[in-house]
Amino acid sequence: MDEVEQIKSKIDIVDFIGGYLTLKKAGSNYKANCPFHSENTPSFMVSPEKQIYKCFGCNAGGDVFNFLMQMENLEFPEALEVLADKTGVELPRRKNKEVYRAEKNKKNRLYQINNLSAKVFAKILHEHQSGKIALDYLQNRSINTETIKLYQLGFAPQKKVLKQFLTDKGFSEREVVEAGSPDKFFLRIMFPICDTWGNVVGFTGRVVNKGIEPKYLNSPETAIFYKSKVLYGLNLAKQYIKEKNNAVLVEGQMDVISSFQAGVKNVVASSGTALTEDHINILSRYTPNIVFAFDSDSAGKIATKKAITMAVLKNINTNVVVLPEGFKDAGDVIQKDKNLWKKLVDSAIQGIDWYFNESFLNKDISKSQDKKEIAKSILPLIKIIPDKIEQEHYIKLFANKINAKEKIIYEALNRIENKTNTVQVNTEQQKNKLTPGMNLLGLILTYPKYLDKVITKIDYKDFNEQELCQKIYKFLESCYTKVNCKSGNSRNCLSRTGIMQCLEKKLSYEEIKEVKFLILSIENNNQKVEEQAILNDINQSLERVVKIKKDNIKSDFAQKIASAEKNKDRKEVKKLLEELQNAIKEKNK
Repeated sequence: MDEVEQIKSKIDIVDFIGGYLTLKKAGSNYKANCPFHSENTPSFMVSPEKQIYKCFGCNAGGDVFNFLMQMENLEFPEALEVLADKTGVELPRRKNKEVYRAEKNKKNRLYQINNLSAKVFAKILHEHQSGKIALDYLQNRSINTETIKLYQLGFAPQKKVLKQFLTDKGFSEREVVEAGSPDKFFLRIMFPICDTWGNVVGFTGRVVNKGIEPKYLNSPETAIFYKSKVLYGLNLAKQYIKEKNNAVLVEGQMDVISSFQAGVKNVVASSGTALTEDHINILSRYTPNIVFAFDSDSAGKIATKKAITMAVLKNINTNVVVLPEGFKDAGDVIQKDKNLWKKLVDSAIQGIDWYFNESFLNKDISKSQDKKEIAKSILPLIKIIPDKIEQEHYIKLFANKINAKEKIIYEALNRIENKTNTVQVNTEQQKNKLTPGMNLLGLILTYPKYLDKVITKIDYKDFNEQELCQKIYKFLESCYTKVNCKSGNSRNCLSRTGIMQCLEKKLSYEEIKEVKFLILSIENNNQKVEEQAILNDINQSLERVVKIKKDNIKSDFAQKIASAEKNKDRKEVKKLLEELQNAIKEKNK
């Protein structure tokens, strides 16, 4: 057994994917909304029996390696090392991987620099006199020692001790720069920014003395830090996001830390940049529900509107925390009353409703100009709502609010250019993507006891979609007739387990994966279906396969007959017509 198979034998794909997505039982499999595309109906399936996943919307699929590579944007060698670390499988030295190894070593060095820097900053905060000013600030904000250590908070003093420390540890000046120059910070509270695995990838530094600008200083983007793809606190919040089935998104690091300490632990923030589509996509892997709790000032409201628009485009459910008068941000509320913060999060209003309220604020619908401004704000949002029932609800609501006919609203919406690039996948159409031959083969593989209903009516040549279908059906024929079946017992082979065990000896890894996808597709389309319905599906698919074969025969003969007629060869035409009739009769047997 090689290292790949060793790793797969030690990881249950349901448990692994369940660490990212909320899976629900669906027969013998599990279902979830696909993390790789927007959808209304769950089409992402995970099979514990086959140890694979498959989305019948966007067609993504594979094993635990494929999932990790897609979710974390990793190459296979990187995914291999991540999973090897998780399972304790030792990897042999791999030849011809010099380039990868060099890149991996470089990234490891950058992680080491930032992790060591975070430890130095933390040590200064807790043990050196210079860190007292920062510790006092945090304590004044009611952040306790346990939380400070959990988030690895630290302090960068005026004296730049970090540069010499890193040099003594063997890191070059160039490597420190490539890591984001953590030695450039001074007189700042340090907030380490971690990836989902807990590695420190960058920093935010906040001043503690007035007169130093900017107030917040962030690490630049590096080979391990992409601001648009990192959410502050996600490494600590992800398990709570899954438990609560929603994520609370605040503006700053202090808001995250205060909220977590106050008991609302499913909380994250962007890292030194405005919220991006990538941030929304990342959160959607963990939950389809986001609660926005941005600052109450005008900038915060503008950011909330943009965030709602991005989330609606991704078919994410949104809510908005409305802060009481006099409170600027989440941190202010928590410092005053942490129980109030919990109540505000629990009572957050639906995002589009909040958007409506803000658009009508300080507007007079009796004035045409105000109506025009309201419509300019709201109609583009209504236009992009993917769910037609929800869209109709807000069309009626908007029409009532401005005393207009719904017909007028629909006409106005039709004039708005839909700027979304989001492709909504029709899952029902995707379910029917299988050709009749593939559907028939999948049904036989899934329910092999019905093979005798098919075996005498068609042969492997009738599966003209692809060579793999012909290869598998030819194998099934041999098992059924006890020819070339190594077990010598067709009844053993003609069970799903027996068939798969034999196929695994005859097919490549990629071919077996395609077989598993095909069976999973059939299971997905036939959940809780009566036996008679399965038989009907088999008969219908069989009829289609036979019809396609007849049509192909007729098409081939039509071309030959047309050629003979063009050459005025009546004898050949007569001969071809007889052959056509015989071929059709043969197919009808």
